[in-house]
Amino acid sequence: MQNPVTGLAVKTRKLFLASIPSVFTVEAVHLASMFARYGYIYPAHETRQPFAIKYDNTFYRFQIIFNRHLICGLPELLQLTCLITAALVKLQSQLEYNWNSVISKAKEEERKDKLRNKAERSLSYSEQRCFWRVRQPPSYDANMSEAGFRRLNSTAEALRKMIEGCAMKVSKGVESVINNCEKYKDYDPFLPTTRTSNPWITDKITEWNLNSVNATVLHKRRVLLWAVSLADLLRDDIGVTNFIEFASNEHSEENINFWLDCENLIHHTPMALVPSVVHDIYGRYLTPSSPQQINIDASYIRNIDKSLYDPNKWILIDIQKKIYYLMERNSYRRFIESEEYQSILESAIEVRPRKKYDFLIYYNLNLFQLYLIQAVIIPEEW
Repeated sequence: MQNPVTGLAVKTRKLFLASIPSVFTVEAVHLASMFARYGYIYPAHETRQPFAIKYDNTFYRFQIIFNRHLICGLPELLQLTCLITAALVKLQSQLEYNWNSVISKAKEEERKDKLRNKAERSLSYSEQRCFWRVRQPPSYDANMSEAGFRRLNSTAEALRKMIEGCAMKVSKGVESVINNCEKYKDYDPFLPTTRTSNPWITDKITEWNLNSVNATVLHKRRVLLWAVSLADLLRDDIGVTNFIEFASNEHSEENINFWLDCENLIHHTPMALVPSVVHDIYGRYLTPSSPQQINIDASYIRNIDKSLYDPNKWILIDIQKKIYYLMERNSYRRFIESEEYQSILESAIEVRPRKKYDFLIYYNLNLFQLYLIQAVIIPEEW
């Protein structure tokens, strides 16, 4: 506050016949406003804004000591209510023989309170308001310049994240959803374009058998789904196995192995084993003498070296994303265009249902219910 550059504006004030050196007034008013805001002083007469101090001739009083000390160690509201109730019961038991006189004295005090003049009532009202200010200070600030740095920094950080976040128009988002539905409509068993019976609608489990992990015969639709995206290929265990075999034939299986190890680290590794698994992956793929060293920029390695002292599950997430993009552009496209994939596609079967199911929607206006009924079953050879 006494800094000549960033502190208070201390100046020499001139009066009528004299001058006072090194004085200030604004900060004194500000300090008094803070005292009034938290209930330690309050005006002695009624004002429109009792907690806004101005440089005028208003008189103020200090909060009484009893009310001022209540802020320290006050229990929870429910506990306080129980304590007051217990104290009242104890008082009733002690003054059982004189309880009628206690009630009469309380009524007399209430009658005297009603007979007080306007100034006394205003003073009592201000005192009560200050009591609750001391008990529970306001959470808001007096003005924007009084806002704490933490609150301003958090607000600025939230706004910065909103600006840096991915913003998309509603029309563009709807278009993306429509394109995604169009891309996967031939592979969704709930849509009528499916070529096998849906086990959720019919009693046949052919769809589950052809899409199981241990399936000996692959469905053609399942193999075609591998060519949609690398993510669809990696969701299928049989597709991952065939992709690893293709990558090993090209001597580039370290990328897919590293990606799978990172997925196992994130989703299936207990927290107690995370440090050992991270160091194992680091020694297997990221050191110069690694048996399956991946081709990654040295800046990623330096960032990992700084975090190896306190590893976590997501320490390798940046390198994993980079490897995913490399596989998507290189080895995945070569796999889809390879003879191995074409041979798997040719050996896959395509099951066609013997009967065609048409569904109608019947709407009952009287009962306001929708019934999904099966229409006439027409064989395809007809």
